[in-house]
Amino acid sequence: MKPTRFKPQLRLFQIITVIGLSLAANYGYVLWTWPELTDDALNESVSINLAVALSQRGPHLAPDKAATERLREQIRSEIIGQHAEAREKVERRFGIGLLLSVIGCVQLLTSRSTR
Repeated sequence: MKPTRFKPQLRLFQIITVIGLSLAANYGYVLWTWPELTDDALNESVSINLAVALSQRGPHLAPDKAATERLREQIRSEIIGQHAEAREKVERRFGIGLLLSVIGCVQLLTSRSTR
């Protein structure tokens, strides 16, 4: 009797399932450890960015109090928007990973049941 070698056959939907589970696990961990944007961190970031923006303008273009407050609010909304956009991007990738894993599992289960 001739010895045979075991050859694992990876099908497309098995690979899709593994990729989906990997993406979901990775981005799920990122979401799990996502840092919250606290008021202290937000105020500190706004202060730093406001100081940078004012130093780039120079002394001749220094804004008055009302313009400085408008600039502060604009910087604050930009920081909040960037943080929300980054979280949404991670959530979308997590959802794609879950979707791929579900599609792969459903196809694998249906192909097993039809055999």
